[in-house]
Amino acid sequence: MHYQRICAACHGFDGSGVGRLGTPLAGAEILGLADADLVALIRKGRLPYDRHSKTGMLMPPRGGDPRFSDDDLADIVAYIRSW
Repeated sequence: MHYQRICAACHGFDGSGVGRLGTPLAGAEILGLADADLVALIRKGRLPYDRHSKTGMLMPPRGGDPRFSDDDLADIVAYIRSW
């Protein structure tokens, strides 16, 4: 599963977050975005100085795996929503 392989290192296997590396995703405000907007966010990533950054840490584009297709990113969003 893509989430466990890449995203969990910062956001936790259960979405609870890992210290300053990644914010908790379970129940996060960001989940109010449409699926396409979440895919776009993961595709683009987030720079440490982004005004929406909660940790001030880099979230690399595509979670740091350039091989992730948009379908892979949509699978990650679906997995997160399944919590």
